[in-house]
Parts: sequence; C-alpha cells; structure tokens
Amino acid sequence: MAAITSGSILLSKAVLKSESTFGTSPSFTSGGRRLMVDPTGYINAGVTVDDQSDRSVGLLVKGIAQRTTVTAKMPTISLNEPGVPVNELPVWLAGVQNATAGTPTALGTAGATALGLAGTANVWDYNFVLSGTAIPAPKSFSLVATGGNSNPGTEQYLLNYVLPTKIGLKASADGLTSATIEAFGQTLSKDTTVLADVLPTDIANLAGRLWKAYFYADGTAFAVNAASTASGTAAITGGTAFSYLSDWSLDITTPNQAIAYQNGSVSFTGHSAFAAPLLGELALTVSGGTDAIAQIYDKFVAGTPTYWRLTWTDGSRQVDILACVIFAEVTPLAGDTNGVTTISARGVVNYDTVSGAALRIRVISDTLAVLP
Repeated sequence: MAAITSGSILLSKAVLKSESTFGTSPSFTSGGRRLMVDPTGYINAGVTVDDQSDRSVGLLVKGIAQRTTVTAKMPTISLNEPGVPVNELPVWLAGVQNATAGTPTALGTAGATALGLAGTANVWDYNFVLSGTAIPAPKSFSLVATGGNSNPGTEQYLLNYVLPTKIGLKASADGLTSATIEAFGQTLSKDTTVLADVLPTDIANLAGRLWKAYFYADGTAFAVNAASTASGTAAITGGTAFSYLSDWSLDITTPNQAIAYQNGSVSFTGHSAFAAPLLGELALTVSGGTDAIAQIYDKFVAGTPTYWRLTWTDGSRQVDILACVIFAEVTPLAGDTNGVTTISARGVVNYDTVSGAALRIRVISDTLAVLP
C-alpha cells in the first residue's frame, strides 16, 4: 500500500504573529512564534447557516439545498498550553493591554541585578486598572494552524484579528504551570504559505513548585506608575510569606468583544476593548493552619479584602501576580493532601481604593524584548 499523505498530529503546529493593524495579517514567510499548544481541537469555524426550519414550502422535508444561506462567520479558538513558557505569557496579556517591554535606565544587566536575577531583564508590566486613555489598545494577532501536512493548503488555516476573551493560568505543586486561552478571530481561511518559523530557543517552563505566595495587610505594594505600564523594574517586596500553598488558578475574563455591524460582510467588522468589565477569579488550595484561617477563612466571613502576591522565579526570569481579592466561597476541611487537611477558597478580584490597584501581572524575561 502506498504511503498515506494525510496530516500528522506529530507534525502539527500553530504559529502566531502580531498585527500592526487590526485584522491585517502579517507575512508568515518569515518570523512568527511556534506555540507550545495541544495540536488539535482548538479551532471552531463559527459558520452559521440558515436551515429554513421556520418556514413551510409544502414538502415533508423543509430544507431546500439550493436555498442555503450563510448568515455569519465568527471563528473562535480555544488553546491549551499544558506547560506555558515564560515568554508566551506577555503575548496573551498583550491581547488585553498592549504594553511594551520596559526600557528605563536601570534596565538591562544592572536592572536584573537589582531584581536579584542573572543576566538581562525585559520587563512586561500589566496593570489591569488604569482608566480611559491610560490603557493602550490591545494587540491583535494572526495565527496559522497546520495539520502536519507537508503540502501547504491541504490542512493549513489562517485566522486573523485574534483577541483573547478569556485567559486562564493554573499551577500545582506536582507539575508545570499551564495556560488556556479562548479568543475570537475575524476570518478563517485555507492558507498556502510556506511557513518559515523556527523552533523557539527561549523556552523556560514554569515549574509549579517554584511559585511562592505572600499576603499583605494592604495593597500599597501593588501599585504601578500610572504614566507607564512598563516601568516596574523595582523589586516587589514586603508581605508575609505563606508556605502552605498546594495549587492555585487565576481566570481572567477580558473586556474584548467582537462587534458585527451590517457592513457588507458576514464577518465582524471591529471590536470593543471596553465592552464589559475585566473580571478576575483566584482560587487557592492551602493547608489548614493559623495563617490560612486568619487570611482566608476569617477574611471570608468578615467580607474584607485580602491582598495576595504569587511569585515565580528560576533565578533568571520572574513572574509576579498581585491581586486584591474578596473571597466569595471558602470551604474549611475541604480535603487533604498527604494526610494534611486543606482549605479551598475562591475569590473575585476587586479594585482597591487605597493603592488604586486590582490585578497586576509582571513578567520579567531574559530574552523577550518585543512581541513576535
């Protein structure tokens, strides 16, 4: 039997590249970032077809094949990164707030040394609070997905105007930090480009056990310079170390919304970056104890805000997640880990009037200076 020339999951890939103009795909004949994603199941064509089921034409079968009408094309993607690299976090966060890598005087080797890191530092600082014109427009992307076929166009698709609607991060003490991204796109089309991306050499996975939690009495340390979303090169200090975190997850619902007008196209024609509030939900599983009761259970029953920082570092790179949280659900004696009782908690990100902060994520990369 002849060799089968169909696609191969082993050779499938997704390549992403930023757009200079919303909806205008860049050339994929060079550059682009090959993502670390599950290779299948992430594209929904989003084609809506009128099936004529609300009409009668005097036939037992209502539908007439020659009268089928496509009324909308709203493709979406759902990406799963079982081990998200440090240098892919700024890509998805830029889809909410288009910050650039920080370049103050202290950056570079000197700035990295001040932060306790080896080498150089590129600081991506996202403060999801700043209002009005202080929030840069989100960055859109184009994505090419292949089915692992060596003949471009057979199983290769291009999706433009990609903006995330949900971003999820999750980590436990026995694995890697993972990410899930849900996003919309404008047009999904078969693509014949011979891709020229290269295998990334800057992959640094976030081992779950390297995360460390801190709690604070207030949100003073959470604030960032309101004039620039990319100036936070100072070390974030203070707080009390919390040493009994088993796992955590952070789910962000972005304000991005595709807007479809009657504008001569079945695809959407633009987006709003302020269509809805940005929502954040933080879930924690911790071992029971004095700190857990005081900072989680007692705060929950009193309805008072809590301030948490999750920090990850491998000595060369660093990620900081700071959130003001009101716990909405806490279960004491929820279970056990290795015979130790645990508390589970779920909280909602809130705005803190003292620090003017709600949710801040800072990624310090040793190599990522610009978006792909």
